[in-house]
Amino acid sequence: MGAIIVAFHNVWTWPEVILTVCGWGLVVKGFLYFVWPAHSERMLGRVSVERAWEFRAVSVSALALSAFSIYLVLRRG
Repeated sequence: MGAIIVAFHNVWTWPEVILTVCGWGLVVKGFLYFVWPAHSERMLGRVSVERAWEFRAVSVSALALSAFSIYLVLRRG
């Protein structure tokens, strides 16, 4: 997903840079999981019902980023 964002939205002006930085972060995360699979297995081991609040918190921030991205698209017209 990060590669798609970076390929089609590599913009370094404010406020669009927020989406570009998130895309590059996803590229780095995917690369690290690819070259260091033990880390990704350890992260999967953290998934439990008791930690469901973490998923909710990330979902809210992803929703906010999506709304911001839609705003940027509509603003450009």
